[in-house]
Amino acid sequence: MNPGVFAPRQKAWLLGEKDAYRNGVKSSMGKDVMRDITRRFFLYFPVAKPWDYQPTDEEMVLVDPDKPSPEYEVPGITESETVESYSERMNAFNEYSKTLIFRVGVSDIVT
Repeated sequence: MNPGVFAPRQKAWLLGEKDAYRNGVKSSMGKDVMRDITRRFFLYFPVAKPWDYQPTDEEMVLVDPDKPSPEYEVPGITESETVESYSERMNAFNEYSKTLIFRVGVSDIVT
């Protein structure tokens, strides 16, 4: 892992997952374990927060790692919505999607 990529709390959390990952690889379940580690990582360090976001101890305790990840759907336009409003929501969704793809890609590169 490249220690310069992750903020201190992110790095500590990921290092805490090394044994789970190692055991997953040994049992030929490495990809599934990595997918679950990535899913849980984004519960603790949400994509909507800045890359260097450092949750407090209280915030970390409130996260339920067994909770399913939130589902994000492509926004649909409503009858009463303006084109500008819909465009803003689509831009926000697209930015979120790009950030998620980038962050997952970074985690694939540095692990």
